Amino acid sequence: MNHIGSGNKYLFAQVLIIMILVVIITVFGGMEVLEEPLKEVTINDNGSIITLITKELTVGKVLEKSDINIREQDYIYPNPEERLISEKTNEIFVKRATSISVNVDDIKLDI
Repeated sequence: MNHIGSGNKYLFAQVLIIMILVVIITVFGGMEVLEEPLKEVTINDNGSIITLITKELTVGKVLEKSDINIREQDYIYPNPEERLISEKTNEIFVKRATSISVNVDDIKLDI
């Protein structure tokens, strides 16, 4: 006689539900651990200061995601390929290139 009582079926169902919940919590909890850590960034764009929190990895990605338009002539420090550090505030400096006109002997030069 192989008879499983309704109490045993109920206990089995509870254990199965608990096991499934443990697996789900472990998977989603593990995903949180795998996410990129948050990094604090301060951007000094020619004197305009912006402070933000990001998951981006590099200086260039932060500038891109922040809609900060960088021209080839502008000076960026640290360089755009530099990785951000999660344990400290990352400071990014943007110095904008400007046009200069020089008049010498009635000849105008745009530099």
